[in-house]
Amino acid sequence: MGDNELNDFLLLTTGIILAFSNVVSMEYQYGVWGILCATAKGKREIMTRKIAVCILSTAIFLTLPLICRYVSVSSVFPVHGLFFAAGSIPFYQDWPSYIPAAGLILLKLIRQMISGFILTTVILVFSGWRKNHVQVIFFGLLILCAPIILTVLGFDFAQWFSLYPLYHS
Repeated sequence: MGDNELNDFLLLTTGIILAFSNVVSMEYQYGVWGILCATAKGKREIMTRKIAVCILSTAIFLTLPLICRYVSVSSVFPVHGLFFAAGSIPFYQDWPSYIPAAGLILLKLIRQMISGFILTTVILVFSGWRKNHVQVIFFGLLILCAPIILTVLGFDFAQWFSLYPLYHS
């Protein structure tokens, strides 16, 4: 717990911004819709598939740090199963004994997925709104990364202007 998750969230947010900032704006910025001659239904299908790929990619991006952290912890602290009581972990000793560690991990994964899907949705909305790759990166970094950077610099109040509390809890 602590700074590692903050650094992970900053890297994931920056990666999502850079990866998906050109998804919707590409067709408008480079005039691809004129080349494709797509109908309204065709445009909707293209955008639906692009959004589905973005959501799937976000799920993979957000699962990787959790898997790496699990491997790191299990190499030092042998984990013989995921169904022992979550209350036996010192940080979660106040939790009821009937909640397994697998439930705790699943809850954390769900919260991280929700925050990642919100980040992806915001970037895709910016991309459709501005229709310019550079402007989407600028707005994404300004609105989504600036509060996290301020939190890393020690301004703890700035975390409440980001999705980090949802990701971290």
